[in-house]
Amino acid sequence: MEDVRVPETYRIGEEGRGFYIAMEGFDHARAYIALTCAVAGKRALGLAADYIKQRKAFGRPIASFQGVQFQLADHRSNSEAAHALAYKAL
Repeated sequence: MEDVRVPETYRIGEEGRGFYIAMEGFDHARAYIALTCAVAGKRALGLAADYIKQRKAFGRPIASFQGVQFQLADHRSNSEAAHALAYKAL
């Protein structure tokens, strides 16, 4: 934009520092987005846990198979780590 006049009373911060002010806002937004994604991941894992308790193979729930349990546990630990890291960033 060229030749735009903004009265000093409407300025936020010092003249010429708008980019830096906007970038500071992004720092916080990234942490909030990370936390939101971590919480969504935990919810998805909860839904997956409910599903594997209902789904049956070979006459029993697939939750009883170690291969499925290991995968769910691995994803759960990664999800907890992501949640803790995002929370700490905030």
